[in-house]
Amino acid sequence: MMATLFTANLDLAIAGALIIIAVILFILYKMSILPQKSLPFVAVAIAGVFGVTLFRSWLLNKQVNDLKKRDDEMKKKEKELLTIQKKSEQKELDLQIALKKLEDERSAYERAIAEISRKTAEERKELANKTREEISDEVWKRINGK
Repeated sequence: MMATLFTANLDLAIAGALIIIAVILFILYKMSILPQKSLPFVAVAIAGVFGVTLFRSWLLNKQVNDLKKRDDEMKKKEKELLTIQKKSEQKELDLQIALKKLEDERSAYERAIAEISRKTAEERKELANKTREEISDEVWKRINGK
């Protein structure tokens, strides 16, 4: 942003400098310090126009190169974001699988604890008909002494 303002102001500064040079040359011409022929004025005008044209083409090329550079950086960041997103999705899937395994192991341990704590075959049959939540509640009640 600052570079763009500077270059826009620099363009105006160059134009202002050319005007000041033209005014100084005109004053020197009127004071008869410069030759009476108009060749110096034409040369300065042509040089000024040529200089402004060169500056504008340089500025345009610089801005195009900056735009290409930013575009390349943006494409690189998009690729990085896609890579991070894929890794994140894979990690989420791995987490869900691990949580499912942990829940299955917990359920198996709770069922085993409940079976061990049952004293009769009738209680074991009753245990086979209960849901995982009921078994879990019963195991935690026994562990906590309630």
